[in-house]
Amino acid sequence: MAGLRPMRDEVIVALEASRGETRSGLIVVSMSEPDDHTETEGELLAVTERAAAKLEPEGVGVGDRVVFDRTAGDRIDDPTDQGRRLVRLRWSDIQGVIQ
Repeated sequence: MAGLRPMRDEVIVALEASRGETRSGLIVVSMSEPDDHTETEGELLAVTERAAAKLEPEGVGVGDRVVFDRTAGDRIDDPTDQGRRLVRLRWSDIQGVIQ
């Protein structure tokens, strides 16, 4: 990812936009605005070498959609001005991969 490189054993995840609809397809107004503190999944954008050494044996890599605890990590501004909502996590905060 150009413009942002994580440090230590951290990863950068782009939060996915909330769909704002129920399983049956109904759009719920209160769900239509994304809330960074309730989003729990996103695309893995950048990984440090230390984090990669821990994630690769688990089959996790850049580009994967991952799940994490909603209270994990720090929300950060996108330095590339692409308007993405990003979160910086420790590799151990990743709870799973969406397949």
